[in-house]
Amino acid sequence: MTDSPFRGCGGAPRLRLVPFHDASAPACTLEVSVEWHNDGLQLLYFLQGALDTLALPAFTAVTPGSQLWERTCFEAFMQADGGPGYREFNYAPSGAWASYAFTTYRAADNTTDARQAPQISASRGAAHLVLSVRQPLPPALATAGLLHLGLSAVLETCDGRRSYWALHHAAPQPDFHRAESFTLVLPQPAAD
Repeated sequence: MTDSPFRGCGGAPRLRLVPFHDASAPACTLEVSVEWHNDGLQLLYFLQGALDTLALPAFTAVTPGSQLWERTCFEAFMQADGGPGYREFNYAPSGAWASYAFTTYRAADNTTDARQAPQISASRGAAHLVLSVRQPLPPALATAGLLHLGLSAVLETCDGRRSYWALHHAAPQPDFHRAESFTLVLPQPAAD
């Protein structure tokens, strides 16, 4: 946790993502808060620092996209306790989003579910960007006793360099798909 001016979701702590290599990363901090919300999760991504050096498209509309990881993109990987299947969710500052299912490590499961469309909003100032996401989950994740998350991001600079940020880097190269990177564990909220 940090002394960032941003508040997390409800009482959820702010978690700091770290760049894969500090030397190549822009002068920014990136934090995420996450908590259960109805049939899914509320995620808040807080980016603060030298935003004028980053390629950050303006928010336009919430719309499906593809290959969002090739530009600035915020990500959440989710796996039910006992895996091995998992989901990848991508969110661009523009409001574009994507969802991918995997049966095992990087083995795509080409099923899709339109109910997984998130609600996304963005707030931007001279030195900060806040991306708010309400992400519905498929039943296997929404009812998991424990949900394992890997929170990550790709930040692209105006000159095309990319840095890779995550809660935990579990490999000698950036690889957000590794289950060892899914270090945030959320228990299912208690029934009221």
